[in-house]
Amino acid sequence: MDGNAGKLDEGLRTAAGPKEHADHFRRVIGPGWRDKFGDDAFDNDSFRTWSQRRWDAQLATLPARVEESAEWRDLPNLINAWRAGLRKIIIIPCSGAFTHKLGESVLLMDFATRDNSDSYRQVLSTFG
Repeated sequence: MDGNAGKLDEGLRTAAGPKEHADHFRRVIGPGWRDKFGDDAFDNDSFRTWSQRRWDAQLATLPARVEESAEWRDLPNLINAWRAGLRKIIIIPCSGAFTHKLGESVLLMDFATRDNSDSYRQVLSTFG
């Protein structure tokens, strides 16, 4: 794990609440877009419309039935990861492949990794 990822993991374990988490993120990874452009750039109808369209596009790729889900498809690998300590998988909308193990029980990954069985099984195998 690189230095920033280690600092991030440590801060998230010790931070008490959302404000502390946000403050810790800023210290580890630097200011975000909201810090640079201010709240007004994000608290308006244009941004909300753009953001909703992005989420709708991501959600449209999710299966309609549980039998079509990545978890059902790769259930044996998920069970092995769960037995090894995995408790939460957080899916984030981003471009390109991204995965990161947070502590001993959480996986952070992008939609594309979760949707690709080979990639998903590989990431799950990091537990155990």
